[in-house]
Amino acid sequence: MFFSTNFGDDFLRNFNRFLLLAVLCTATSFPQFTAKVMTYNVLNYPGSTGPERNPYFKTILNATNPDILVIGEISSESDFNTFRDSVIKKVSLDYAWGTFIDGPDSDHGIFYKSSKFDFISNIAIVTALRDINQFTVSSKFTLDTLIIYAVHLKASSGGANELLRAAEVDSLRKVTNKLHSGANF
Repeated sequence: MFFSTNFGDDFLRNFNRFLLLAVLCTATSFPQFTAKVMTYNVLNYPGSTGPERNPYFKTILNATNPDILVIGEISSESDFNTFRDSVIKKVSLDYAWGTFIDGPDSDHGIFYKSSKFDFISNIAIVTALRDINQFTVSSKFTLDTLIIYAVHLKASSGGANELLRAAEVDSLRKVTNKLHSGANF
């Protein structure tokens, strides 16, 4: 572990569970372009521990240096702006952000390096529980479009929760099934 925490194992467990670091290669004609995409569940940021967690978020983002960062479990646009101002702007002035949509439950936000990407849109896919966000960006180098889906499915075990998760995934699949065969998502 490269940092310590005073606010419990839940933070680390969620960090390990929801941190997804993927390297995407755009497979089109030259030039080739590689981008680092990261998703991070920020656990109802800011909550009561936001200021205490900000140094850890900054450490993690400085170490991973993502080109695109999608955060989850944001409660409002105000909370999104607080994360932007307290964390993102302190890490790099190259980061820009997409339009925030305040849905019925926790939400997602996107940050991206403005030297590498242009933001196109944020479209909410409405489900019975939480919106799924469809973020669309384009590469400034290849002009390719990348669609990123931010999904926070219903947790917990049991048949009722499994049905709710299945309905959320079905809502997403109805959208992705309509994409053209060469879509990057």
